[in-house]
Amino acid sequence: MNIRRLCLIFLLSFHFIIASAQWTPQNSGTLGYLNDVCFHDSLNGWIAGNTGILLTQNGGNTWNLVETPTFYPLQGIDFIDLENGWAVAYEGTILHSEDGGENWEAQDTGGSADDLFDVEFIDLDNGWAVGGGTIIHTNNGGELWSPQLDSPGNWFVSVSMVGMYGWAAGTRNFEQSIIYKTTDGGQHWSEFYVNSLFNGINDIKFLDTNNGWFVGKHHGLIMHSSDGGNTWTDQSCSTEVPLEDIEFLDTLHGWTVGGREYGSIILVTEDGGASWQEQYRNYGKELIGLAFSDLNNGWAVGYSGFILHTENGGLVGVNKMNDEWTDLKVHAYPNPFKGSIKIINLPDDGQYTLSIFDIHNKLVKRSTVFNKSEISLDDLDAGIYLMIINIDGKRIAEKIIKVR
Repeated sequence: MNIRRLCLIFLLSFHFIIASAQWTPQNSGTLGYLNDVCFHDSLNGWIAGNTGILLTQNGGNTWNLVETPTFYPLQGIDFIDLENGWAVAYEGTILHSEDGGENWEAQDTGGSADDLFDVEFIDLDNGWAVGGGTIIHTNNGGELWSPQLDSPGNWFVSVSMVGMYGWAAGTRNFEQSIIYKTTDGGQHWSEFYVNSLFNGINDIKFLDTNNGWFVGKHHGLIMHSSDGGNTWTDQSCSTEVPLEDIEFLDTLHGWTVGGREYGSIILVTEDGGASWQEQYRNYGKELIGLAFSDLNNGWAVGYSGFILHTENGGLVGVNKMNDEWTDLKVHAYPNPFKGSIKIINLPDDGQYTLSIFDIHNKLVKRSTVFNKSEISLDDLDAGIYLMIINIDGKRIAEKIIKVR
């Protein structure tokens, strides 16, 4: 087979693979609402839902429903390692597992009767749970929970902790968006953000003490802070869908999901939220939870037992990329190549994300590049690959060939 024919076959097959292998359904085995999802790695994950807890040890190829000692719908779940996890529900319910989610026991929440919606642990001892106007904390793995804040009129639905720094977010009287912040592990929580333009925050995530994002009930609302929440920059996207959950793995790569009566949507950014691209849209399904174990493997969950999974970061299909190509003459040189390539004609004033996929649609390289960057590809086998560079929200794709 000559190289020209091989290239043609590659392009046709790659077009089909990428266009069809973005987000694919997994069988949950239930029709109940799935409210939150947590993954420790690409294999081990847990889902909190109305019918109990689902767990998988094979990346979601199979999900097993585990009974729990509560009949309340489970709203949030967090595992600190492969063994220890916590889940929260209505009426101050907190459950704990120390065997990877196979068995669960209720914990003493100190008399709290508020509906709890989110839980987060930073180590085996220290964790926080939020719901209603309450923030509670444990310093002994949940053997005893104690109240840190009681604020009637507030409705906290999300908490994000980075060491002793923390942010709790939600709504006030379902009319305002609110954020409370602590810098001492919750000994003191102070009102940090109030906005009457948005009627509530659905999820907040901080990567470190500076960089955080939240999404809200206002259609397409995404806000970003680079100074610990002192100031917020609008990164909202043009969608009618209220966004429910947001996930960032680093300061560049993030995803958000939304849905409810508007169907469902998954958006991705590779530039820290400066631009967002639609990866998935379904008007018949509703998504409210999201988790990524790495840049490739992600899961989204929602109503009626709906689970989606991606093994390539939800890569946008070739058809969509073709529609978004710019006039830039960006290309790899030399091509074909033996050991390394140089990226030519990128805009001089920025850094961009480069991804390389093999013929099986597997990500084999991801790197940050700038104009005339030289990328070593010595570790790749000889063959044909697809190179994709994200430039200001647009995707440039080029076939590259490595020779011996």
